Amino acid sequence: MSNLSINLNLKSLKNVFVKNIQGKSESKRCVCIPIDENSLFVSEFGGIYLSLAAWENSKLKNGKTHLIKPFIPKPKRDLMSQDELKNLPVVGDVKPVEQKKETPKSEPEQTTPVDDMDDLPF
Repeated sequence: MSNLSINLNLKSLKNVFVKNIQGKSESKRCVCIPIDENSLFVSEFGGIYLSLAAWENSKLKNGKTHLIKPFIPKPKRDLMSQDELKNLPVVGDVKPVEQKKETPKSEPEQTTPVDDMDDLPF
């Protein structure tokens, strides 16, 4: 299995915005994503999940192999029109990570002992 690089554009989800939010001691730049409009799942343990599906597409450029769209469960998908399904936002893309090939290690150089410690460059 190859390693993959995945890029997500969260701004492509519905009604996402960035806002500075002031806390007790500092302000932080935050991404706000509406939960219900984007089919996010909040678990009872506090996790927040966005289900995604990667669709292979041979027409992509720059080494990209798949488009990423929100995953819609079948019961909800059956209620959607063809236009709604077609217009689901592309939230990202996938491409394989090119791994560097290891170069064979050569034999270590033979070193000669240094007698005069005054010639060291450090």
